[in-house]
Amino acid sequence: MGGNASQPVDLPALPQQRIVNVRDGQAEPMEQQPQIGTLQQAVAVRPTLSLVKGAVRGDGSGVLTVEIAATASGHVELILPAQEVSSADVAWPRISMLPSSKVQRLSIAASSGSQSISFNCAVSLESLSREKRAGLWPAVLVLRPGPAPVGTLVEEPPDGTMLAFCEVKAGSLNVVRQIIAWGGNGKAFEMKDMFGLQDAKASEDANSSQRNCVICLTNPRDTAVLPCRHFCVCYDCGLSIRLTPSRSKCPLCRADVKDLVRIEWGEAEAEARNGA
Repeated sequence: MGGNASQPVDLPALPQQRIVNVRDGQAEPMEQQPQIGTLQQAVAVRPTLSLVKGAVRGDGSGVLTVEIAATASGHVELILPAQEVSSADVAWPRISMLPSSKVQRLSIAASSGSQSISFNCAVSLESLSREKRAGLWPAVLVLRPGPAPVGTLVEEPPDGTMLAFCEVKAGSLNVVRQIIAWGGNGKAFEMKDMFGLQDAKASEDANSSQRNCVICLTNPRDTAVLPCRHFCVCYDCGLSIRLTPSRSKCPLCRADVKDLVRIEWGEAEAEARNGA
């Protein structure tokens, strides 16, 4: 047959392709499909001791009142001031006291509602906020369930132990960050408010409109949208919102949706949710 095999021909690389819209005779690049972002997984927990929102109040005379919700007995410590020491090995920070630190501990009993406890501060709040350095807090509250510990601030706290870090603003203490120990072995998580989570946790009948997704009205809520943190949709509807550019808004406040957080109910939460 005698045919010669064709030689491969080196062609230059094709230029990068772009998809454009044409409006009024002008080419405009199309908006790229938004990426889903980082889907975060979270676990809903119910600590036996927790701070009521806006819980820390001062009366100007050195008395600091803290409002606590306690479903079991425990202890509340106030440390003025305290140094937070983070470790790369464990999430639970170590709290170091300064030579000038004052520590007070009060016990608290279980109650069906919130209750107030008062600390007598020997120093002014303004003096606590004068020194500025990384990790130094004017005040740290420690909420620990169970019997009084030996010493202060154990390295491996029991589940449900909470740290509340406070700053002085306008002459009063404000809680700016909370960490809870959960899961043992130094595991700890920063606590975030999810708006609507309390409604979804209510042990009402399963068809309650407060517990179902605000979009499909059928599936139970299990997903919060970020950054507004409204806990209002099921995962499927949340994913649909995030992947649809024209609908990538929170159905409640209309803020742009950047990420999703899917809440996994712990065993105790699931029992309360189902009315067990």
